[in-house]
Amino acid sequence: MSHQHLKVFNKINKILEIGIPIASFYVTNQPLRHRVLIRAPFIATVLCFATVTTHIANKLKGHLNTNIAISLVIFFGCTQVFFKTFSMRYHRKSVLKILDKIKSLHNNYENNILNSITDKSLIKFGNIWINCCKLVTIIMTGTVAAIWINNSFKGNTGSNIEIPFFPKTISYYNEITQFIQLILTELATVCVICTDMCLAFFVFEIMAASEIICKYISLNINIIQEKPDLFKIITMRYCDVVENIKIFNSIYSIIPLVQFVASAFMSLVVFFIVRMNPMDPVAYAMALAILIQFFIPCLFGEFFKIKMKRFSTVLSLANWYDFSLKDQKCFLFILGITQKEYGLKVAGMYDINIYLFINIVKMAVSWCAFIITLGSHL
Repeated sequence: MSHQHLKVFNKINKILEIGIPIASFYVTNQPLRHRVLIRAPFIATVLCFATVTTHIANKLKGHLNTNIAISLVIFFGCTQVFFKTFSMRYHRKSVLKILDKIKSLHNNYENNILNSITDKSLIKFGNIWINCCKLVTIIMTGTVAAIWINNSFKGNTGSNIEIPFFPKTISYYNEITQFIQLILTELATVCVICTDMCLAFFVFEIMAASEIICKYISLNINIIQEKPDLFKIITMRYCDVVENIKIFNSIYSIIPLVQFVASAFMSLVVFFIVRMNPMDPVAYAMALAILIQFFIPCLFGEFFKIKMKRFSTVLSLANWYDFSLKDQKCFLFILGITQKEYGLKVAGMYDINIYLFINIVKMAVSWCAFIITLGSHL
């Protein structure tokens, strides 16, 4: 039997072994190099939050300029990291539980057909996840580097942080401050990437599991007489998917609420920068990074909902009237349990989908226009 997906998963697992501890700020008896790597991003986020708050408190004098706007983006970004890290730490047992269940998906097969379907689906979703990791990493770290380069040309007005008790009279004060800002913000970005990508991995694996069941149903539902264990396999695997969704939503419930609120404020600030400085390329880079960060979970939520709806769609295409009476009863039972909609939710109440993303962007743009109009009249 082919197990090509295990090669992809082993590559992913190496990333998760360091990514999950960073996302949850959980240090175990690991080598010193790994312990430093796990602690550094969160500690850097704390320092970044303290220094950027000091800068805003000292520089904000009733007038919002580009420098303060970028500082506010960093401030909201750090706040978002705190909530995500604390949530991942609080739900660490659930994170490890769903990770173990996902690992079992890569090892347990009832027959050769399931093995073949699983192999293709897991390779596809694994490679998509790896490419998403690369894309998000490039965009996020590239945006931070672009801010640093842009600040370097502004001299005294470029820095977005202020180090308490650090004398401003020393030589190369601005250069030192900007370099420290680069290090702190890049490390803080590592926290964001690790948390988002770890959560994205769980979503991809759940979508892969649902696709495996749908393909298996499509191939075998009309030859049920040759597959006596078909309904048993479908029911067990569907229940596993539903349980994984419930565990994931318990982990993810509060995270998107904080992320979307923070992203709404960051989008408002960035749109303000774009409006005031339409030729500033850094503003567009920041807008792209922020929009992508909360567009991805909305996109996941949309795909997730579509994948779960496919169960009832695929089952409804079966020639159920040709089944035996016993099989018809089993079929109707499975069709009934697949009617309930499952998906990603904010605080267990609101669906995460593309419409949510559009509404948040519209709200940020509207408030930006309102603030600019109000400021011009005053």
